[in-house]
Amino acid sequence: MQNEKNRFPILFERIEDEITFFLKNQIFPTKMIVETILSGHRAHINTKHPDFQDAIIKAKIEDVTIKPTAPSVSSSQPLTPQEEKYIELMNDLIKEYFNIILKAVQDQVPKRCMDNLVIFLKKNLQFHLIVELQKIQKDKNLLGEGKSTAQKRTETSAMLAALTDAKNVLNEIPETIL
Repeated sequence: MQNEKNRFPILFERIEDEITFFLKNQIFPTKMIVETILSGHRAHINTKHPDFQDAIIKAKIEDVTIKPTAPSVSSSQPLTPQEEKYIELMNDLIKEYFNIILKAVQDQVPKRCMDNLVIFLKKNLQFHLIVELQKIQKDKNLLGEGKSTAQKRTETSAMLAALTDAKNVLNEIPETIL
């Protein structure tokens, strides 16, 4: 691959440009998909989620009442033990729900990115490259070789000519002399 890259630098440069362009065009749709995933989680707190239900059941087993008592009239009054347990329970449930959402996002986002970037690239890049490179080929010689390749070819041709001349000289010498 490296030999071909050195031999046809213009072609490989255009291929890299097209791949970059192709991926850049997919970044915005991928961001929108991720934003949709996050927006869906922000829009609705699913208290019926099985994992969240397990947390609520666990809280009930610990004999903590989920129903709050009447709010205190003044904030200067200390919280009752019942209110403290309720606040602690709410904090625990919020953390539990956050962890549930975090796991879901950590699972869904890489999958959607993979689908929208890598798999999309795999399915569509070849056709895109063929179309774009054919358009460019009309204007530019993509298979033009680099200067180093042309120089090596000239040097190799000169060496071949010198070796051919040397062979001819050796062939002219009678075998009896050798």
